[in-house]
Amino acid sequence: MSYAGYNVNAYLFHTTRHEQSRPNQKTTKTGVFTHGQNGMYHYGRIEDIYELTFHGCIDIKSVIFKCLWFDPELTRWTPNLGLVEIRSDSVLPGDDVYIVAQ
Repeated sequence: MSYAGYNVNAYLFHTTRHEQSRPNQKTTKTGVFTHGQNGMYHYGRIEDIYELTFHGCIDIKSVIFKCLWFDPELTRWTPNLGLVEIRSDSVLPGDDVYIVAQ
């Protein structure tokens, strides 16, 4: 199954396509971040949301986000304000574009 939006632990996430279809929104709900193997935070934007079901003795469901990731080397963080600035033209190349929603 694919979704335009999904609620994970009381946080609502939307795909970029869904938010672009609603231009007068006051907030954005497409942003995600994860701690990378290199010790840096990686920031991205949700492109697609998928729910996968694995059938067996017990059916297991998992939700994954397909994201467009930005280069963490070009991300600027201001700790005293909690502000993160991301260059939207700094797309990180690679095939590792999925994260598990948790």
